[in-house]
Amino acid sequence: YEAMLALNFETALALNRHERGTGAPGLARLLAPLTKLACARQSIWAASELVESFGGAGYVEDTGIPRVLRNLHVHCIWEGTTSVLAHDVLRALRAPEAGEAFLADIDGRLSTLADHGTRAPDAIVHARRTLAELMPRAQESDGRRLAWGMARTYQSVLLLEAAAWRQARKADGSGWTALRLFLQDALVSPVLP
Repeated sequence: YEAMLALNFETALALNRHERGTGAPGLARLLAPLTKLACARQSIWAASELVESFGGAGYVEDTGIPRVLRNLHVHCIWEGTTSVLAHDVLRALRAPEAGEAFLADIDGRLSTLADHGTRAPDAIVHARRTLAELMPRAQESDGRRLAWGMARTYQSVLLLEAAAWRQARKADGSGWTALRLFLQDALVSPVLP
């Protein structure tokens, strides 16, 4: 939930900067399909967990919870299927400045965190390196892996920022828990043989 929320707010901010002419060229163009792709799919998983957390009551129509789960599936259709959005990301990456802006934004955030004593987890550093190698040469067959990897890596950086901020400002360590849980799955899926 925190990863989805952070990505949505950051994308809204990037779109606002783009509309005012103050944002990095291409960043908003990439974040829009990445946000749709990630949040539509991740919300289905989150709602499924919600149904399970209510036990049998989560399955009963009277609670309204099953309707929430069914309605979330619509986002994966209306916002574009995962493959359509991945193709849109590939199209956006044809303009080299889009990929450069994306990586520069990640680098800037990690550098600012490092300046304040927060070191990026190895998983984020490795994912950023993998994306930098994959983005310029990505083929159609790489689309889903690349788009998911970009979305998840960006979300992990946003979670890292939030965790560091919450710890420093509120002495709240729950952001670190959210980041650790998010990093349990690979940020960029490995290439299958």
